[in-house]
Amino acid sequence: TTPDAEGRTPMMLAAQHQKIQALLKFFHMSSNRRETDKSKKTVVHHLCQMHNLLNEQELLANIKLFAESVDLNARDDSGKTAFFYLLGSNNKVSC
Repeated sequence: TTPDAEGRTPMMLAAQHQKIQALLKFFHMSSNRRETDKSKKTVVHHLCQMHNLLNEQELLANIKLFAESVDLNARDDSGKTAFFYLLGSNNKVSC
């Protein structure tokens, strides 16, 4: 699970590209789910940034899956939590 030049792990890339089955596979294989990329984003940051491309149930189920493994209050290098991205712009998720 070598990160790319931006520090994104395969799990983060799967989240970015809405490859949910791959994301789940990497989740179960990974021993360090708290990793951050170079901009301090967790896999949940990446998942929440893709909220407009995923259906609500799928998105919330994956956030719940990560809730015990990732600090949901973690802030990226802009000071934003994952939920900022989820709720920040014309979202369709009803929390």
